Amino acid sequence: MGHVAAADHLMPAWLYLAVLVSLLVAVVYQILRASSLRRVPLYWLVLLAGLLAAEGAAEAAHLRTPHLGELQLIPDLAGVALAAGLLRLARL
Repeated sequence: MGHVAAADHLMPAWLYLAVLVSLLVAVVYQILRASSLRRVPLYWLVLLAGLLAAEGAAEAAHLRTPHLGELQLIPDLAGVALAAGLLRLARL
C-alpha cells in the first residue's frame, strides 16, 4: 500500500519540472521587483501558461534546442520572459 510505481504518477515528469521552474521564476521575479509575494500565484499561473505555450509551439515546429529533461530551454524561457513582460505591461 505504501509504494507507488512510477507509472502511477498523476503528471509526467516534464510537467512537474515546468510547474517548478515557473514557480521559481515567479517568486524570484516578485523578490527582484520588491513586490508583495501575494501576487505569486497569479504570476505562477501566467508564467506556467507561457512556458507550456512555448513548449507546445516548439514541439509543433519540431525545433531542436538544448533540453532540460524533456523541456526545451530556449523556447520555454522565451515564453516565460514574454509572459513576464506582458504582466509588466499590464502593471500587475
